[in-house]
Amino acid sequence: MRKWQILLIEDDADLQALLGNHLQNWGYHVQVCRTLQETYQQLADWVPDLVLLDLNLPDGDGLDLIPSIQALGNLPVLVMTARGSVPDRVQGLNSGADDYLVKPFALDEFDARIKALLRRVHPQEQTLYLAGTTLDTSKCTLSTAAKSVLLTDHEVRIMEYLMQNASRVVSREVLEQHVYGFYSPASNSFEVRVSLLRKKLKQIESHLHIRALRKTGYALFDEATP
Repeated sequence: MRKWQILLIEDDADLQALLGNHLQNWGYHVQVCRTLQETYQQLADWVPDLVLLDLNLPDGDGLDLIPSIQALGNLPVLVMTARGSVPDRVQGLNSGADDYLVKPFALDEFDARIKALLRRVHPQEQTLYLAGTTLDTSKCTLSTAAKSVLLTDHEVRIMEYLMQNASRVVSREVLEQHVYGFYSPASNSFEVRVSLLRKKLKQIESHLHIRALRKTGYALFDEATP
């Protein structure tokens, strides 16, 4: 699988270390800048796949960087800032940011936003394999050595995220944002999709099982593992 290149522009040393280590643990290659000037120098020699942009930098407003980032091509920008008012968010998006995340934020949401942007801007065919089960996102198939079944687009996205986070609990909110781009707590359609996906896993005789954890979320487990 491709190792995505991420540029993290953040002047707060503690948050920079937290996010940088978190991203590296998830397999991303991360470069870090603290100022506008450092960023201009970095982008002159290296073009990442995604930019994570703080706005309140020591030598100016992070929004001033966006034209230079856009000049490099189809490069998504996720703004991370304490400026949370509606006018601030509108200004950020109108300035060219692809997404806007207000501090403080949960790391699960941070992960979901990054993956959504990379999927949207850098679409790719991908095959995931876990416990004898293969998910082919390009063909929308889920298969074992014995059987194969077609999935809907939403089922593919649910299965993809759960396989990428195998054995970890993923909140319903984060999973719905990954699938739909929004969270709809009043709807039961998501539970219906998960239920159908469980049936398809049984249909192909997969060892994988989706557990619903009360008031927590969902997790994908290999039933053959003690």
